Amino acid sequence: MPLKPYKKPEGRARYLLPQMNFVDPGAEAKTQRPKLPSRGLGVVSIDVDDEIRKRKKADLLRAQLTRGQSRIIDGFLLLDACGVEFPDEGHRADVSGRHATEVSSTDLEYFPNLSWVDASDNPRLPLEDFGSLPRLKDLRFAANSWSVCSSVSEDWFPRLLVLDLSYNTATLDGISQLVTMPRLRDLDLTGNGLVELPDVFSDFQSLEKLFLERNRLQGDALTCLAKCPRLRELSLAHNKVTSTPTIDAMAEATSLDHTEILAELVALDLAHNHIRSEKDIDDLTVLPKLEQLSLYGNPLLGATGEDPTGETVRTLVQTATQQRDGWTARHLDVTTEVPRKRPNRGTAGAAAGAKCDRRFERIGVQRIAEAPIPTAAQFREKGHQALVDALEKEAGRKPRTKKKVPQPTTDKDPSFFVTALQDDDALEEALMADEIYEEPEDPIVAPAVLAARAIEPARRSDPAKLQSALRALKFALDHPATLHVQAAPTRRGGDVPVAARATQASVSKRLPRQKYKPQAKPKDNPFRAAEGDLRRNARLVQAEALQEIESVLDVLNRDVLPPPGAYDSAEDDSD
Repeated sequence: MPLKPYKKPEGRARYLLPQMNFVDPGAEAKTQRPKLPSRGLGVVSIDVDDEIRKRKKADLLRAQLTRGQSRIIDGFLLLDACGVEFPDEGHRADVSGRHATEVSSTDLEYFPNLSWVDASDNPRLPLEDFGSLPRLKDLRFAANSWSVCSSVSEDWFPRLLVLDLSYNTATLDGISQLVTMPRLRDLDLTGNGLVELPDVFSDFQSLEKLFLERNRLQGDALTCLAKCPRLRELSLAHNKVTSTPTIDAMAEATSLDHTEILAELVALDLAHNHIRSEKDIDDLTVLPKLEQLSLYGNPLLGATGEDPTGETVRTLVQTATQQRDGWTARHLDVTTEVPRKRPNRGTAGAAAGAKCDRRFERIGVQRIAEAPIPTAAQFREKGHQALVDALEKEAGRKPRTKKKVPQPTTDKDPSFFVTALQDDDALEEALMADEIYEEPEDPIVAPAVLAARAIEPARRSDPAKLQSALRALKFALDHPATLHVQAAPTRRGGDVPVAARATQASVSKRLPRQKYKPQAKPKDNPFRAAEGDLRRNARLVQAEALQEIESVLDVLNRDVLPPPGAYDSAEDDSD
């Protein structure tokens, strides 16, 4: 495409050219073709990790700007935490990690339905300010450096059930102030550095669960908790408990009867302490309702702190059984092994634990040479033959002869298992004649060798194909109203059955099922007989029948129709 000749601009534009850094092209540029760039287009490289890092940084900065750094938990912050528009619609609020130091008590009065609050990780945040919430049931107040409340009112926390004060600096006076909570059921004082407990737990009328883990308590803590009337679960794990006081000592210190000491205690956790012998905790077996006792992590169970067999606490369990015989039917379950988290379904850990029974993991598998498993056609033929034999037996005929089972070459060895025989009836005869040794059923005894064989002759079975067939069979059994077709051959060879569920559209288009009616046997047609005489006679009979029919019709016509010329005479008379 030729270039247009350069035209010098006229008017005001020619004065603006020097200001726009415009260079007047020379005579060569006016006639020559413009040169294309010799270098290719540069490829822009993008660092994906760097872009993701920048995006996360921008999102974090945006969240900080949006969240704000308010030091006061007021109504606007609670609305944002609840994700609602009006205060009476809020039920759960998470204000953890706000670094708040004050709470607006007047704003809390506008949230009458707030039942769950997480105010953890807010150093120097007062606890008593949340007491004005009328329907608060669960308060998480961990890691707030709380030690004691400055003021306590009689009507604070009227409906509080769960209080989490873990990893604070609670004092004896602060714990004593919690007695005024009328409905407190669960109390968590984990990691508060407690050395002793106040003697006020007899006033906790509703307390059922108490967690005192990771403190510095000793066995005397049970004496302070002996008066707690409804305590059911107690955790003293990760403390410095070396022994527990006797029932007589606790009864003397608390002026209670022996049957009233920890009367409702069901579960006691003493894991990861310093208990060295069974005698140190022997009196715990007398507690009337104790069912679960955790002792893993103690020197009593050995160097590892675990005893899966339970040999180290067998005497303790026997003592508990003897002492409880006759006055209670509760069984004491002692946990001597760290509870492992069950792997999720479908993971490698779950598959490793569900492969087979652990009793058979060291048993060898010996492949033996046998005939292949009968095919479907052979099974069908055998079923038909069984029906024929049954009919012959009913008719009084001689039953079919059965094959004889050869004597097994091996001795009566209980570790050798016969996997299959050629004939099921022959196998039954052999069992009836005691020719095959049967080991009595014992779930503990495991065989030494398992015999296996291939599904097809001279070919190893394909686990993937077998698994697909089993899945298809299971699906067909679970969903009987399905359509079963034969798929195309796979790469491994052979056809794989496929089960497809019938859709609602195909079901609606189906015709109603009709009852089967057997058709009558057609009669013999003489016109199609093989012999010529029969066909000729049939034609004669047919001709005679036709002539007879025509004669009958002629007689009928004579009786009904008038004689010829009757209409002509009538016309002449009229003229």
